[in-house]
Order: sequence, then structure tokens, then C-alpha cells
Amino acid sequence: MKQKLKQCALPLLAVLLISVFPVLFLYFTNAGEVDFADAMQPLAVFSALGLAVFFISWLASRSCTKAAIIGGVFMLFFSNFALLERGMKLLLPELRYWHCLAIILVVLLHLIVLFVKKIPQEGLKYTVNICCLVFGVLTVMNFVMAVPTISKKMAAQQKVSEEKNKLLSQNNQQIGQPNIYYFILDEYSGFETVKNILGYDNEPFAKHLESIGFAVSRNSYNEGANTAVVTANLMSLEYVANDRMGKQELDQLRQNGAFLNLLLKQGYSLQGAGADSYIYGLNRLDAQMQNTPSKTVGGESFTDILFAQTMIYPFGTVDTTREQEDILRTYRYLETLEVTPNASMFIMTHMVFPHEPFLFDQNGKPVTKENQTNWKDLRYYLGQYKYSTKLTSNLMEVLLKKDPSAIIILQSDHSARASSDKELVRKLIPPENMKNILNAVYFSGEAFPEIQSQSGVNTLRLLLNRLFGYKFDILEVPGA
Repeated sequence: MKQKLKQCALPLLAVLLISVFPVLFLYFTNAGEVDFADAMQPLAVFSALGLAVFFISWLASRSCTKAAIIGGVFMLFFSNFALLERGMKLLLPELRYWHCLAIILVVLLHLIVLFVKKIPQEGLKYTVNICCLVFGVLTVMNFVMAVPTISKKMAAQQKVSEEKNKLLSQNNQQIGQPNIYYFILDEYSGFETVKNILGYDNEPFAKHLESIGFAVSRNSYNEGANTAVVTANLMSLEYVANDRMGKQELDQLRQNGAFLNLLLKQGYSLQGAGADSYIYGLNRLDAQMQNTPSKTVGGESFTDILFAQTMIYPFGTVDTTREQEDILRTYRYLETLEVTPNASMFIMTHMVFPHEPFLFDQNGKPVTKENQTNWKDLRYYLGQYKYSTKLTSNLMEVLLKKDPSAIIILQSDHSARASSDKELVRKLIPPENMKNILNAVYFSGEAFPEIQSQSGVNTLRLLLNRLFGYKFDILEVPGA
């Protein structure tokens, strides 16, 4: 038995290396953008599938070497199916998924028969050894190349954590200061852009906000339309971030910026709400899941991207139902939040909404999957835009009834961009119009006209001047 286990060790290792390599390759090449936790589930799935094919083949062939060949070939085809399908469609455009699947399975079967029956046992063992060596070396090489990125990321996270803990230890919460609610609605177009470029007049929303005590700036513009850069600058209270910076550097600026640190020094308790709380280094109050997987602009997670290349890609979709529920949960949580006025509480809410994917129409009904990134028909973006306006408008009323002495900052990072549509990006919405933002502030029922025409960064500087007596200057907005 021990001898058999030793003989099967290398074949088993070969199958595992072939199975997990696509997952590890995608993670190592994107280590700065995603956490290893995002790769854990697909690692388990790919490993389990490879091992299942291996053991079934072992039982059928009674040879662990043959089983390794079968398992390895199957996993190579499984993991790269979409690439093979695209190649076949270049030659024969009329082919469909099921045609390609049948052809590839036939080719796969013939390859397995060729290897198992035509190649001698010694040749099979040699092939298994080569596979172990090649995929082992490739895995190690990718790991080594990713080490500097991973190390830099871990060091940045550690530094932010240490500095936050230091500030928290010095924090003497001062009850009596107004609660602050900061909302960022991702990709919520400013009033000028949505009217002049997208053809929708959102003036009733501005009028409603003004009627309940908000100061509203209709012509506020940020420095750009890159969420990571804009939010890093907002939290830094100055324009120190740019498009050339990496994720770790931007994360550190955002999580250890002057804005949150000043609030800590002033005795505020800091909390988050919404799916993107984690990008500010804040604990999420409205969901048990504290860590949200990194996603693309189309709402795709690491797992979604990985499975999009496999044999089962037509059956793997972005879990939009979960995203819909998550957005609605955040609004419900904030509406039902038990609030103690003047409790020196700060809640940061970054909603990836009305940002695509377009999950809701204007009445809150689901949008079909094929239209969730449809920028050619503006009713899908505008439908979600209108629904987010409705939910946000209701939430503002509820919060002010509970906490009339509060301060509420309502902004967006940029306007619509059509960033997922290669044909329309930078054409549907000109770059300058992408910078137009939602910018409104409720300041404990007081007038706050200073924010007119101000950027997000300058609005925060003005607010801190008014609230704490700081003397922040108005900064020139880059690219304005």
C-alpha cells in the first residue's frame, strides 16, 4: 500500500498543479488588486474537480499514471475552453457553444485514448514528470514575481492598521458633536451632465434637497473620473493621488488620509455602511460580511472572471440578485438605524450605485442580464439613476427626522462614464463631463452656500473649517 501511494504521489501532484495553475496565475498577476481570500473558493473548486476526474479515471484504468494524464488533459481543456472556442469561431463564425463543446469533447476523448493506449507506460510516466516540472516551475516563477507586490501590499496594510490603532488609543470621544453621515453614490451624474449629455432633468431632486435644508451645488466638478484616485484625494483633503499610482499606494492614502484622522482626533467614532466600506478601512455595520470581494466595473469578481474562461462559462453569471439585496439592505439599515443625536458618530457609506451593472429599472424591478451593461440604450443607466435618486431622497428625509442636528454630505465621485463599453467610452460622455458630480451638504439646518461650484475635496475642507474652526484654503482643482 505504501509503495502504491508513493507511486501515485507524483501523478496526483501533477493533476493538482495543472488544476490550480489558472487560479494561482490569475491571483499572482493581480495580487495588488485582489486578496488571497478571493481565490480560496475557486482554488477549492478547481482542486476538487481535478481530483474527482483523477480518482474516477484511476478506478476505471487501475493506473494512477493514466489517471493523471486523463485528469490533466481534461483540466487543461476545462480551464481554457473559452479561448479554444474563440479560436474555433474565428475560423467558423456560425459555430455556437454547443457545437464547440461537442467538437472539443470529441478531440479531448481522442487525445486521452491516444495517450493512454498508444503511448507506453514509461512514456506516460515521463509525460507526468514533465507536467509536474513545467507547472511547478511556472507556479513558483509567478509566485516569485508577485512577492514584491504582495509584500508591499501587506506592509501598507500593516502601516495603516498601526497608525489607526495609535489614533484610536488617543481618541477621547466627545459626546455632543453632531453626527456626520457621508454618502458617496458611485457614478451618480452631476446635474449638468445628466441634463446636457444624457437628456434627463434632475432638477426636482435638487429642489427637494433644498426644501429639506440642503445646500446644493449644481456645477461641482472633481479632478477626474477614476474612483480610486478621487476617493484617495477626498480622504487626503488634497490632490496628492493620481492615475499613475498603484492600488496599495491609493489604499494607504484613502485609509490613512487627513479627513478620517482629523475626525478621530476630534473624538468621532468611525463606522462604515455599504459594500465598499472596506476600501476606507472601516468596519461595515450593515452586513455580517466585513470583507467584500474586489470587483470590476461590470460587477465581476475574481471568481466570475476565472469561470468565464472555463467549459461552464454560459452557466456562470455575476450574482446580481445578491448585489440587489445588498444595496437594498444598506438603505434599509440606514433607515432603521437607531440614532442618538449629537453622539459624535461618523458613518461613511460608499454605494456602488447607480454604477453599473444596471440591476434596477426606475421602479426598482430587475433588469435582464443582457442589459446590465447596456450603455447604448440610456434608459438602463437612467432607470437605475432614477431609482437610486428615489431611495436616496427617502433616506435623507428619514435621517433628518431622526437627527435634525446632523451633518450630511451627499456626493458622487464622477458622472456616468460608459467605461465597460469599448465603443462608447469617452464618446458617449466627454471626459470633462464625467467630472461633474453630485454635491450637497446639510449642515445642522444652517445655510451653507460656500459649497457652490466647489469640488468634493474643497467641500470637505470648507465643512471642516465651519465645524472645527480650521483654516483650510480652497485648492486649485487639477485639470479644471
